[in-house]
Amino acid sequence: MIFGKMPSNSLPQNGISFAHFNGNDISDELIDKKVIEGRIQEIAESTLTIIKNNILTPSTIKDLNRTEKEDYPLIVLREALVNTLVHRNYSIY
Repeated sequence: MIFGKMPSNSLPQNGISFAHFNGNDISDELIDKKVIEGRIQEIAESTLTIIKNNILTPSTIKDLNRTEKEDYPLIVLREALVNTLVHRNYSIY
């Protein structure tokens, strides 16, 4: 999963299915959907990028400056994602 070229050949359950809905219910409008596969570090990097692109980042404008405020700090999202990948049960299909 770390050094292999195509870990999904041996572990088809290795990966992440990502779905972003416009609301709180799975029947709401689907905004984005991705399946992320590869080595564990590639999965982590790609998933973090997808999450960053799908969360709202509120901003304020004062004079000529725009300041963005993250609702979820990137370091926290990264830690949760890496913990999920490292500690998941890869024997479940």
